[in-house]
Amino acid sequence: MIMSRSTISAFAFIVSSMAAATSYASPAQEQACAGEASQIRNVPMSAVRVGHVAHWADGSAAIKLKVGHAQAACWVSRRGEVQLVSFGKGVPMHQEQACAGEASQIRDVPMSAVRSKWAFSGPDGTAWVRLKVDGKAADCRVSGSGEVLEVGF
Repeated sequence: MIMSRSTISAFAFIVSSMAAATSYASPAQEQACAGEASQIRNVPMSAVRVGHVAHWADGSAAIKLKVGHAQAACWVSRRGEVQLVSFGKGVPMHQEQACAGEASQIRDVPMSAVRSKWAFSGPDGTAWVRLKVDGKAADCRVSGSGEVLEVGF
């Protein structure tokens, strides 16, 4: 079966929006991230707050944390194994642009209607980009080369 790019994009959007739109992590994933972040910054776990969560199709999650006054993102596997805790914001421009381009195509809006709210580096060069698209929030996971892996609204 041969599918056009628009058919593939529509199918990918449906699948990824079902997966990435789930905004929860398991207690094991949250605890693992909070524990790792507290050790890195040498603060009690009570100083770590869980914020936004993007739950990806493979069962892994990206969890935005507040550790004292610092912002961080934790990438954790389905089994609760921490892959990376990233403090600070910012990813290469090509990753944000790839996410914005894909989101604008999915929602059929111009690129000017897409804003990047924040972004964190992830494991193996990936990134988590939080977008605002025509009034809707979206999570995007993108490879180091700029290939969009998932977008969920």
